[in-house]
Amino acid sequence: MYRILNPLNHNVALVRNDKGEELIVIGKGIVFGKKKGDLVPKEKVEKLFRMKTEESRENFMTLLKNVPLDFITVTYEMIDYLSKKYHYPVQEYIYVTLTDHMFCSYQAVTQGRYKESNLLDISENYPVAFEIAKEAVDIYREKLTTSFPEDEVTRIAYHFINAEGENGAEVVDSMDQRKEILKVWKRFWIVIQLNEPRPTTTFMIVS
Repeated sequence: MYRILNPLNHNVALVRNDKGEELIVIGKGIVFGKKKGDLVPKEKVEKLFRMKTEESRENFMTLLKNVPLDFITVTYEMIDYLSKKYHYPVQEYIYVTLTDHMFCSYQAVTQGRYKESNLLDISENYPVAFEIAKEAVDIYREKLTTSFPEDEVTRIAYHFINAEGENGAEVVDSMDQRKEILKVWKRFWIVIQLNEPRPTTTFMIVS
């Protein structure tokens, strides 16, 4: 059983498990008629996300105000799955920036306003991030919509490059090369924001 800390809507709640861990649980109608302190049976939970930090919790709750739940869950699951599959650690903020970006790209596509980014080809310099991005686009096309453009592969790759965690074993070979990539991303970030259909939070990219 999970104890509700904050019912976010009828289908989503911040809860605590019997180990004292804070989690986001999702399930159809699992919070309907419930309040803080009530219990949610484990068998009613369809998806579960561990909130590792306070930042994780705040990020999820911020996204939930502006982005459809299916985009949030697909992106969170995709990041978790691919970062583990490719042994590619990422920093917390990618969950917000990538989810927000993908939803805005989806809106631009469906409203006929999508524009190619013309970002540099980074497949040779960052092959792992590029492979992650290719698989990410496949996941979005399978689970959300088939209309995601191929241009999103490079955009997603830049998100993963910028958010890569430093853990000794996987430090980038050339920091100078990474800085050059991020300089390009900064220049095109304005273009990407102009394609967004609504105001979004701007995240400073530090090189």
